Amino acid sequence: MSDQPWHKTVCILCESNCGIEVRLEGRRLARIRGDKEHKASQGYTCEKALRLDHYQNGRHRLTEEIDWDTAIDETAARLRAVKDLHGG
Repeated sequence: MSDQPWHKTVCILCESNCGIEVRLEGRRLARIRGDKEHKASQGYTCEKALRLDHYQNGRHRLTEEIDWDTAIDETAARLRAVKDLHGG
């Protein structure tokens, strides 16, 4: 069993904001569990919360660093292309 501490936080993937506890290994969320002391969720976790590490650190994530202006320009260009192809 890991001797890493549990950190209290919340899942932000939907409006419920269920309480969770996580154990970290660097940037990775090594373990995730429901926070039984959270007033609203009382330890409940859905699949989304339990997969937070996948969403944050999955292989599908971009790793190339670019500046905000370039990112916004590229995103806007792609959205314009989608609008031109499919309509507003």
